Amino acid sequence: MKKKIIVSLLNKKQDYQQLMANDAYETAGRAGFDVEVHFCDNNSVIQIRLLLHHINAKPDERPVTIIVEPVSSHGIENIARSAVTNGIGWIILDSHPPYLDTLQTEFPQAIISKVDVDNKDIGAIQAQQVMALLSSGGNILCVEGPNVSLPARARHEGFVEGLSKISNMNIEQTLLGNWTETVAEQVVSSWFRRSRGNINQINLVAAQNDAMALATKRIIENEQPGWKKIIYIGCDGLPQGGQDLVDKRIFAATIIKPSETGPAIVQLANYLQGNIINKNITLPVHSYPTLHQLNLTRGF
Repeated sequence: MKKKIIVSLLNKKQDYQQLMANDAYETAGRAGFDVEVHFCDNNSVIQIRLLLHHINAKPDERPVTIIVEPVSSHGIENIARSAVTNGIGWIILDSHPPYLDTLQTEFPQAIISKVDVDNKDIGAIQAQQVMALLSSGGNILCVEGPNVSLPARARHEGFVEGLSKISNMNIEQTLLGNWTETVAEQVVSSWFRRSRGNINQINLVAAQNDAMALATKRIIENEQPGWKKIIYIGCDGLPQGGQDLVDKRIFAATIIKPSETGPAIVQLANYLQGNIINKNITLPVHSYPTLHQLNLTRGF
């Protein structure tokens, strides 16, 4: 009987999340696992209920490991501890919460690990993209993930720190788009309504993913048709997503963020085969175009 893996992701309407799901199915198939991928519609309550359902299942129905991208940092530590106590592995994606080190020390023989990217570095790269694309300075609109998200907070920190080195950049507003086009459209539209036209011209939109950047572009073009030459940058950088939008000059730049589910499943397979593994994996991210190319063009 094949060992079962549960993969808990955020929102099936996001292209990057679909990439992660497909990567999980393909990698699990090659490694000989059964896998269930669940989306929680960016709702932490739904996610926690689902995880508890599998943790509290009969012993012979439990997964060998749970791979989870948490909606929120709140409440997830207790779920992780419950999983490990019940003999279930725990691999967290896209963040390295403090409790993980504690669990790894308490349960040295268990599969407790993380596969992520350096989200603070993503923010820092976006700041470098801004400096290359908006070299004369200007007003920036930031559209970010929820503030309960560790990746969103880390990206914000890296971005703000990067821009603090120069004085001619102004973050006009920061809006929380919850990673989706729908919510990004809602919060940007609401911002325009609340401001009643009293908004400085935005020169650049920096969104924490490509979906929110695209949604923001649609709303700005509808609400402020007089604003010209706005620069848009995002993150995720799928070939048919952000990269394609850059190639078509709809976006000025994105960041290529690799899928984390495949490496997590490979890590689990190696562990179960008795191999020594790196329990804390950080995958590389890349600016698209490269920062060197952006600095050469100095504008969009």
